[in-house]
Amino acid sequence: MSTESPDGGIRSRHATIAGEVVHIASHRITPTRWAAEVLYEQDGTLIGKGSGATREEAETCALEGARLVLGLHAARASFRRGIAGLRRGTGTDPVD
Repeated sequence: MSTESPDGGIRSRHATIAGEVVHIASHRITPTRWAAEVLYEQDGTLIGKGSGATREEAETCALEGARLVLGLHAARASFRRGIAGLRRGTGTDPVD
């Protein structure tokens, strides 16, 4: 669902990035500048923000940051699963 203020100022919507639901909000900060934020829907954590000359530019910048953060979270979880497997003796041998 997407909502936008009648004056075209604030837009709020939800999207899915890397399987995670996020909240995207953008608004005008000066007559020629826009700002956007991406929040992790589960707990409201700010995971991306950006600004630009257009709303689309600001949202694109914020979404790129959010994708990076979510990718790092996935990599960290994978790393931890691998370490846990090694501790249990179920890991695989390293490849030379």
